[in-house]
Amino acid sequence: EALALPGFLFLYQPSFSMLEWRMREMLVTIPEDLATLAERVLEEIAPRSRSERGATVLALHGELGAGKTAFVQALARVLGVSEYVTSPTFVVMRRYPIKAHVFFETLVHMDAYRIESIAELAVLGFQEALGIPQNLICIEWAGNIAEVLPEGALHITFSHSDAPGEGALRKVVYGYKTETER
Repeated sequence: EALALPGFLFLYQPSFSMLEWRMREMLVTIPEDLATLAERVLEEIAPRSRSERGATVLALHGELGAGKTAFVQALARVLGVSEYVTSPTFVVMRRYPIKAHVFFETLVHMDAYRIESIAELAVLGFQEALGIPQNLICIEWAGNIAEVLPEGALHITFSHSDAPGEGALRKVVYGYKTETER
């Protein structure tokens, strides 16, 4: 059997726990809305980032041009990253020091679009990055490496309308996967 949500498909066996989502939604029309979204996401992850072992992971989903990189750029600005954040499509992973956050010290921006095998992650030091609690890891095209995402990852799905231009409406849905007993 399968549980389907926008941008996600999760399989489960009836003898196990059923998957549920605690989802939130936001409409984005202007770049400033992405900063608001970044602030909301930081509020959402704050309690978990201090209580769980390992890095905090944001699993970003959405079509090309839906706003994944623009969101990470807005998040970086909110966190006080002074460097210009670019898409890591060809280098796959970039690290940025965070200066204005009480817990996070490094923003790790990853693009899994070109990842063809999970083995490629070893060369990047992905497991090591996951083990550092002060890392905030944003993974674009996270579905390409779904089998290695931590259970506590916050999933964010970006979708865009067919309307062209900067003011085009984008819908963003974010939340955690949780398990509940049937």
